[in-house]
Amino acid sequence: PKRMLNPDFPLRVTVRCSCGGKFTGSWSRGHGGRYAYYHCAKCNTKSVKKHVLEEGFMEFLKQLAPKDEEGSLFKATVIDYWSQKIQELNIDMATIDKNMQKLEEEKIHVIDLAKQGAFDAETTKEELNRIKEKVTLLKLDRNELQIEEFDLEDSLDFCLYGMTNANKLWHAFNLNQKIKFQAMIFPEGVSYDYSTFGTTKVSSIYELKQLISPQNSTMVPSRGIEPLSQDPQ
Repeated sequence: PKRMLNPDFPLRVTVRCSCGGKFTGSWSRGHGGRYAYYHCAKCNTKSVKKHVLEEGFMEFLKQLAPKDEEGSLFKATVIDYWSQKIQELNIDMATIDKNMQKLEEEKIHVIDLAKQGAFDAETTKEELNRIKEKVTLLKLDRNELQIEEFDLEDSLDFCLYGMTNANKLWHAFNLNQKIKFQAMIFPEGVSYDYSTFGTTKVSSIYELKQLISPQNSTMVPSRGIEPLSQDPQ
């Protein structure tokens, strides 16, 4: 039986023909040797040499990489957005802390009234339980606002390295890593018409890069990302 995962043809299934079919791969004999080819499993009208398709795919990944100015803007924009969100979270948590302090004061007041005989035991218990429930809810709200601390700049640098060197990483990956990498970047695969690659759906990180690129200074999303690359001969 044919294997869907074949180390000789890592782009199987990921690459789609212009007819809508998925590419598969096979070896053929001729001129005293064996030669690897990709071809559409649906129309099977034409084949492309393994090295041509894969080198073209790596060039396509290279074209998706952010330029230096895009990477700098990307990093600065994310850090700025993150900083604003942290400020908002801190304000919300401060408000919750203030409300919890008021409840603590209310609790002390209820206990004082009980000592003075203003509240009987049952009323005191009800009031203290009411305050306790409010405090519990506020604590839950505060826990939801808290986020795990991490080094944002290091994370962004790691992310940008992956985006900038996607072609090199893909080339170095083993088969399983290649498959996961392809699915992460191109969730709907990539199209190929035997001369150029194209796609209208990339992972959200590349969409974000496209959104905040210097060319999109108004921050309006573009219609899509459809870079093309000629296969090397």
